[in-house]
Amino acid sequence: MQYLASFTIALLTSIVYFTVFWFITTKLKKLWLADVAWSTGFFVVYFISYLINKSGGIVQNLILLMLLFWGIRLATYLVIRNYNKEDFRYEKLKNKFGTKWLNRSYLGVFVIQAIILVVVNSAAIIATVNFKSESITTLNYIAAVLWLVGFLVESIADLQLYKFKQTTPDSEKVMKKGLWKYTRHPNYLGEIIMWSSILILIIPSRYWYIGIISPIVITLFLLKFTGINLVENRRKESLEYQEYKSITPKIFPNFKQILKDLPL
Repeated sequence: MQYLASFTIALLTSIVYFTVFWFITTKLKKLWLADVAWSTGFFVVYFISYLINKSGGIVQNLILLMLLFWGIRLATYLVIRNYNKEDFRYEKLKNKFGTKWLNRSYLGVFVIQAIILVVVNSAAIIATVNFKSESITTLNYIAAVLWLVGFLVESIADLQLYKFKQTTPDSEKVMKKGLWKYTRHPNYLGEIIMWSSILILIIPSRYWYIGIISPIVITLFLLKFTGINLVENRRKESLEYQEYKSITPKIFPNFKQILKDLPL
């Protein structure tokens, strides 16, 4: 199947999948379910493309496992974190949308995320189209190791922050231990690393360069839109956070500090 057809089916699949979650949201009144659709949707959309294009090579199977483990891990974390409350970002949107927040959230939250998901997932979708990978290459190993590093960084960072919030309910307290000592957003760093590794995997494919949009878009959203800005604007009144911000890199860590702290 050609690329245009694959992306069209991917887009339709994504919109249908997010629509299902929107209907669930109308019953439970929890907008954070959009994040669960996001975290699991990458695998679902990719898997449909994988089946339709009769994929099954080493690269395609590796990406399948990457998206599956990433999606399960992140979705589980989001459910545990938000089960009895609403995410602060969505509380802000509810206030912005007013009494019609539920209807307006369909296009304003679910559909737009469905579209962005396909864009971010572009490198993975490209891998399913006319790309044979029958043997393991050095590039495969590099990408796999890089993805594992990103997965561990994101997972450990989320776990450290979750435990910190459980034992430190005061919103003015700032997490600056563990991975959070070296970067203010280690979880986002892990995310960027993982999507970059998928791009590396598809370099041997014909139109791999189109997949560059994948890590670029997720990086822009995390750095400029839905990620860091929202989190840090929420803490702009905290003097402790401003001090932490002044000495800790935003996303990419100071490796000199890491080496200094190693027990050599």
